[in-house]
Amino acid sequence: MFLIGGSAPFNPDSAAFSAAGSNPLGRISMFLQSFRPKILPLTKYERKIRAPNAVEEEGVIEHIFHKITAQPGFCVEFGAGDGINFSFTRVLIDHHGWGGLLIEADPTLAERLEKNYRNHPRVVTVQQRVNSSNIEEIFLKAKVPNSFDFLCIDIDGNDYYLWEKIESFHPKVVCIEYNASYDAQERFLIDYDEDFVWSGDDYYGASMLTLCGLAKKKGFELVHCKSGGDNLFFVAEEFFHLFNIPDNSVDPFYQLPQYGRNGRARNGKGHPASKQNTSWRKRQGYKLRYRALTLPRAIARALTRRRKRKFALEANGIGNPPARSTP
Repeated sequence: MFLIGGSAPFNPDSAAFSAAGSNPLGRISMFLQSFRPKILPLTKYERKIRAPNAVEEEGVIEHIFHKITAQPGFCVEFGAGDGINFSFTRVLIDHHGWGGLLIEADPTLAERLEKNYRNHPRVVTVQQRVNSSNIEEIFLKAKVPNSFDFLCIDIDGNDYYLWEKIESFHPKVVCIEYNASYDAQERFLIDYDEDFVWSGDDYYGASMLTLCGLAKKKGFELVHCKSGGDNLFFVAEEFFHLFNIPDNSVDPFYQLPQYGRNGRARNGKGHPASKQNTSWRKRQGYKLRYRALTLPRAIARALTRRRKRKFALEANGIGNPPARSTP
C-alpha cells in the first residue's frame, strides 16, 4: 500500500484495532489518525504558488502537467469567479502562458473577470449560467479545441451533469468538486435542476464514489483527492501510467471534509446536513456528534499542521530542519 501516513476509516472491529486491545494509547492513536487527511502520492505537491488568495491545488496542477506536457495548453474553468482569487487556472495562464475559457454566472464577478483578463489575448471570458443543454454550444462559440488540456468544474451543484454532457470535447485532466459529506462507499447525486442554487448545506453535487463511476465511463483515472476533502483530480487513462499509482480505488483515496460543522461525515464536519433529505432527529444527532468530537479534531488538526510545515520545507529544498539544541 502506498499510504505512508494519514487516516483510514476508523473501525473499532478491525483486526488492527483489536491488536491494540490492551494498549489504550494505541487505540487512541488509531482513533486520532482516522481524523487526519491521508497522505496520497500527490499530497506533497499541495501548495499555493501565487499569493495571497491562491489555492493549494496549484501545486498539484503544475505537477500533473509537468508529467503530461511541457507545452502551453488550453484550460476551461466553470465557476471562475474574478479569475484571480481562489482561481484554479490563473497559475497556468500567468506562469505558463496558457490560453483558456473562463466562465462565471454572477454578473459582478464576471465583470471583474473580464477586466482582469482584458490584456490576455488567448483567454476568453464568458458571463453565462452553464447547464447541460448549452455547455457544448458555449465551447463552440469560444473556439475551445476538441482536444484540450485542463477542465475545472466547481459550481456547487450540477457539476456531475455538466461533465457528463461534455461529449464532443476531450480534456486530458479534470478537476471536479465532490461532496465529502458522503463516505467512500456511499452513492449520492442531487437531482438535476437547471436553476439549482446551493443553499450552504450538504445537498449539492455528487459523492466521490458517484463521480469516480462517471470518470471510469468517460475513460479517466483518479490520481488525487485534495486533503481538505473538496476536489478530485482525474487524468485520461492514457496518462495514468505516468503517476505510478498501484491502487487508485475510492477507499484509499477518500478524504474527510476539513471544513464546516454539524455535518454527516464521521468527523462531524462538512456542510450542515440538508433538511431536504435528512430528518430533524438526524440533524440534531450530527450537531451533538460535532460537539463531542471537538478535542480529537483539534489534536488531529495540530498534527496535520506540523506535517504541512514539513512538506513546505521539503518543497523549498530545505528538507528536515535541524534538531533544536537544548540549553
